[in-house]
Amino acid sequence: MGIENRTEQDSNRNADSGPEIARLQTLEKKYLYWLTRIPGFGAVTIRRIWETVGSFEKAYYIEGMELKKLGILQSGKNAVRMTGGRNSFPVWSVSMTIYRRRESVS
Repeated sequence: MGIENRTEQDSNRNADSGPEIARLQTLEKKYLYWLTRIPGFGAVTIRRIWETVGSFEKAYYIEGMELKKLGILQSGKNAVRMTGGRNSFPVWSVSMTIYRRRESVS
């Protein structure tokens, strides 16, 4: 009886988190896309950023100079490009659109 209840709870938890996980994956893809659009950023640099900060969303909000201090970005020019790139690619507006859609469904 205990195992059945635990399985049912796990099933309910997965059903509830499914849309949330899909939303987070969509946002991660948006942040990854932003990184790929920065001139001078290739696959190796993007992977190093991801491995260091843990997500592409966190990478969006970290300062480029901080990544330079950590040795991830080699040039100050790339650090400035990363920080300046946020102005030309406002992921937050995409995030708010998704958030508003989610609120209207609830």
